[in-house]
Amino acid sequence: MSIIDTMQMVPWKFVKRAVRRYRSAHPVPWPEQYPTAVLDTTHAALESALRSDNFEGTTIAVKYRGEVLSMRRPDGTNDEGHRELHLRSRDHPDGVEVCAHREYSRFEEQVLHLAQADMTWLDEDELPGLVR
Repeated sequence: MSIIDTMQMVPWKFVKRAVRRYRSAHPVPWPEQYPTAVLDTTHAALESALRSDNFEGTTIAVKYRGEVLSMRRPDGTNDEGHRELHLRSRDHPDGVEVCAHREYSRFEEQVLHLAQADMTWLDEDELPGLVR
């Protein structure tokens, strides 16, 4: 049996559901200490705009309290390896509050990713520019 055959037998729908339930049951505090921006939009419109700019949803990631959206996209490389951009959103009375950081790729640089090596947060001026 090939790896493809084995992978096709995994009940991915149930695995993803279990991960989502775990994330929802064990959220961590929203990173209040880092910059955010409030956008005059909805989560659905934000997701649509991000998907058109090569962002994808995240199934396995830490969930922040109040988080509605968590999306990532590749973000180039540096001397250490491949990077990605991770954006999260939550409700805000004036629209949607977003925060984002650059980090090592969870696929290409797993050890650096889990160690949160060289994680840099976008500032208030950079965040609105992510949505076109």
